[in-house]
Amino acid sequence: MKKSIDSINQYIKHQEVPFTEIIKAINPERNLDDNVLFNIHFAYQYFPKKNKEDKYEMLSIDYGNSKFDLNFWVEVEGENTKLVLT
Repeated sequence: MKKSIDSINQYIKHQEVPFTEIIKAINPERNLDDNVLFNIHFAYQYFPKKNKEDKYEMLSIDYGNSKFDLNFWVEVEGENTKLVLT
């Protein structure tokens, strides 16, 4: 418990350190192919059918590769829900 309290106190003491200073201090290896902010993408798309005359359909597109490590796509059309993980 004491170790946890000491760690929290250290974090609180340094909470005002700017993010750029932290990055300079740890100097992580950089790769321009990686998104440095996040590696997971979530998309929720809702396609309501307002009436029976509405004519459209969802198309699945394969981009060949992913920009993120993990993609979650949730598509809702009327009563149908589709979850795609890539």
